Amino acid sequence: AKQQVKRFRDPLCPKPLLDRAAFDKALKANGITLSEHHFDNFYQRLHRSGYPPLDEFVAELRGEVVEKGVSSNDDGSVSVASHTNFRTKNSVSSRPGRKAQLPKALLEFLSNNVSAEADSDEKFATITSKVQMHQTSADGTTTKLAVELQDGHVVESVLMRHEGRCTLCVSSQVGCAMGCTFCATGTMGIRGH
Repeated sequence: AKQQVKRFRDPLCPKPLLDRAAFDKALKANGITLSEHHFDNFYQRLHRSGYPPLDEFVAELRGEVVEKGVSSNDDGSVSVASHTNFRTKNSVSSRPGRKAQLPKALLEFLSNNVSAEADSDEKFATITSKVQMHQTSADGTTTKLAVELQDGHVVESVLMRHEGRCTLCVSSQVGCAMGCTFCATGTMGIRGH
């Protein structure tokens, strides 16, 4: 009997926080609507924090509120003074004392998300994949990465360094239907997208 190929993976749990559409959907299901500005500010802060585990990121956001002072606004947002050493292109965004707006409801949603009571369908994590293996060629021009996805499947990526530029090849599926004998991914057959 021929093995049935599963074309799509099971829904992820926890969901990746970087999946903006899933995050926005979960927020809206909880009555929270963020503006583009709030989303951008949130993701910039996550990036500048180095994508720590969600509980650490929430503690950092809450710590800023405690350490740098809070002013509650009439619109239900929290003003947090942001002082970072991160260089920005826009001089206005790096002014000392500049206040970033994060809605209180967002902070509450994230706080509840890291607690044990959070509904498993609404659980989020900052990073859901990890580099399982990396190998750089002797001449340093290529680096092969094996990235383990949240569901345990592994995809390959290759970073190729050329004069003046780099190219990154990223697998968009688990396995490959081509069956090329020289390629590890090709020999495993297709396992999912």
